[in-house]
Amino acid sequence: MRDALAMPIVAGLTFLTLMQLLGVVVAGRLVDRAGLAGAAAEPVVRGWLLRLPALLAWFLLMLALVRGALQVLAFHDPGTPLDTELMRIVLTEGSWGTGWMLETAGAFVLLALSWLLAARPAQQRTAITILVIVIVLAEAGMGHGADALWTPAPLGRLVHATHLLGAGVWLGTLLVMALAVFPALVATEARAVLAGVLTGFSPWARLGAALLVVSGGAATWTYTGSLLELPQVAWGQLLLAKLLVLLPILGLGWYNWRVLTPRLVAGDVPAMRTLRRAALVEVLLAVGVIAITAAMVHQALPVDG
Repeated sequence: MRDALAMPIVAGLTFLTLMQLLGVVVAGRLVDRAGLAGAAAEPVVRGWLLRLPALLAWFLLMLALVRGALQVLAFHDPGTPLDTELMRIVLTEGSWGTGWMLETAGAFVLLALSWLLAARPAQQRTAITILVIVIVLAEAGMGHGADALWTPAPLGRLVHATHLLGAGVWLGTLLVMALAVFPALVATEARAVLAGVLTGFSPWARLGAALLVVSGGAATWTYTGSLLELPQVAWGQLLLAKLLVLLPILGLGWYNWRVLTPRLVAGDVPAMRTLRRAALVEVLLAVGVIAITAAMVHQALPVDG
């Protein structure tokens, strides 16, 4: 039971880390354009955004190493010595092994560049963006995106990578802002900056949500023989649960966009604390979505019977 749970947990934490790395990039651009310079909250916000990339890259590297060990153990016969040839095959061959090598190497390079470019935020964000896209494409080849159901074969990886990128642009940015941006802006009552951040975030959130819906729809269409069969299989049940959790996030996002942001722009100070509470609820729901997604990766697809 522990072995069955360990891999989805590590996969979910990997998704969460990649999403937050994308979120750091988007959040950094948003605060730059919102006029954070000179605000009382600037040292705190900048400090978070400068430290997070290296911390997340280190965590991603540790997760990749643990994931490799778990994958080897999944093919290892208990009670027998570890076979180096088995380790080589699992970690270097096939779609999973290739993806794992790229992800591990990418995490290592990301960690190094996060430290080296810490004093140059713009260059750091560019490096993070490029490396995270590479790692996300590698990640897409370690699950159902590499299945033979997709024609042409790269389409599956592209769809799954788009799904994770959309989640990062939308929910990853929200996670980073709820942790590193909103608390400092609310504490210092930097209403104008907060309003600017939210106004700038709305297009990114809509883009991320659109990428999630389109890629998720494409994957569901490919993986299901009939939508009526979804409640009868574990993968379909998890998908329905994911949609049920995602709907309140969409509702809160709409509320923030259409109700709270205009109130902040109009000078409504109490709306700042309302926004922070709403964002925390969204974050908790987003973590639930990530957990369900990680569980789906390790379930048989409906079309596989």
